[in-house]
Amino acid sequence: MDNDKVDTNWEILLHLCKDEVLQQASKVVLHTVSPLQSKEVRLNYISLIIAYKSSKHVLNSLLFDLLNSKNESNFRASLQGILAIPSSQLSPRQQEDREAFRLLLNRVDLSKCNDQHLLQEHKELKTKMKEQEVKKRKEQQKRLLERSSLLCESIANEGMEMSKTIVEEQDLQRQKLLRVVRGNLSKDVEVRKTWRELIHQLTQERAPWYNSSHYPRSWQLDPTEGPSRMRKRLQRCQLDINSKFFLDGARGKKDGEPQAHPLYYLFKESSGSDHMSYYSFKTNDTIRFLYHCVRVTPGAVNAGEILIGETHVYFVSDEVQYDKNLFQGSKEDRDVVSISWRYDEICEIVYRRYSLQDNALEIFLTSGRTFLLSFESSKCRHEVFKQLTARELPNLNQNILDLVSLTRSWRDGLITTFEYITELNEKAGRSFNDLMQYPVFPFILADYESPVLDLTTPQSFRNLYKPIACQDSAKEAHYVEMYN
Repeated sequence: MDNDKVDTNWEILLHLCKDEVLQQASKVVLHTVSPLQSKEVRLNYISLIIAYKSSKHVLNSLLFDLLNSKNESNFRASLQGILAIPSSQLSPRQQEDREAFRLLLNRVDLSKCNDQHLLQEHKELKTKMKEQEVKKRKEQQKRLLERSSLLCESIANEGMEMSKTIVEEQDLQRQKLLRVVRGNLSKDVEVRKTWRELIHQLTQERAPWYNSSHYPRSWQLDPTEGPSRMRKRLQRCQLDINSKFFLDGARGKKDGEPQAHPLYYLFKESSGSDHMSYYSFKTNDTIRFLYHCVRVTPGAVNAGEILIGETHVYFVSDEVQYDKNLFQGSKEDRDVVSISWRYDEICEIVYRRYSLQDNALEIFLTSGRTFLLSFESSKCRHEVFKQLTARELPNLNQNILDLVSLTRSWRDGLITTFEYITELNEKAGRSFNDLMQYPVFPFILADYESPVLDLTTPQSFRNLYKPIACQDSAKEAHYVEMYN
């Protein structure tokens, strides 16, 4: 029972796929009877066909399939080749099988085909298959290259992302280290500044530890301005002037200048270190805007940033400076300039020029101090001006006289000539902070030779209708000829 069931299952399976089985069997038959095979293989296959009890049915099916396909000519030529084998080369049994096979093929016309025709077609088929194989291989190589390119690109992207992650992590760790180092160095700077201020308070002229041998004895003009922008205040200073510029009777002043205060040995250990260039600006104020600028003074130009906060304006220099007039220390003591002022201290803000560029602002404070700041462009200067004027400035001077009103006030005697000329210099954009645009006061006198100056004589005064270079009639002709 079991064997019958298995045979039935195989019959059902073969019946379902009989077309595919027949097609593949036809290919096997075509390959076996091909002239490329040996004579013995071809004849053995013929013997198998003859010995099979259903050979006629099988052969009919194969012939029907082969003779109705594109391999018909090849199959005909193969059969013709088998039937054309000389009898002398065959054994009696092979001759019998061949004759039996001939009877099965009596309805097939094989006269038009031969082995040479089959070999030629096989050669062409082989060439075509080779071309198809080459084409297929190229397509496979192309697909492989595409996949390889995608894989390489993916690997490269992954490598870049990994490198970026590693670099970012390294930068993060480096920044953390720098913050720690700068924080420690900044604390050192703050400690030094606190000690210096304390020493200054305890060693000034009215302090308990005052010592005249370690305190400067010279004087210089204080930059603080009083009424009419006059600078009358003096402050102690150390003479930082080469001895060749002193008069013969004053050379001893340079030799008598005091040295560093004895307490400055406290800073000897770190004074020569490059660490002192680090400075950390700290404030509880909220900084709203930051702009790069340059602070201009008669003696130096300091690059830095102006910070606009809620309650104060700050200027923080990018460079360390040495000013021995602040605290009487050694030349190795340097500090970062950090200045701040409240909004209620601002009394005037005006546009200025610097280095022939219209990009500066000058800020006047109620304390008499002034600050000339040069910016990168006129647009940046205008932005800072807009930000400052948008704040609440209770002491900002709004009653600024125009030139006509200023001249009328001078003519009516409401202001002095000095005040008038000072205002003219300010309206012309001149500033005490810039030596290139320092305020000018015209020469009034013309008589510098008389032992007694007679102010009632017109000849004692300069002719204000002419420039200073043309006061002498001999020089006037020269300039007239040159410029006319």
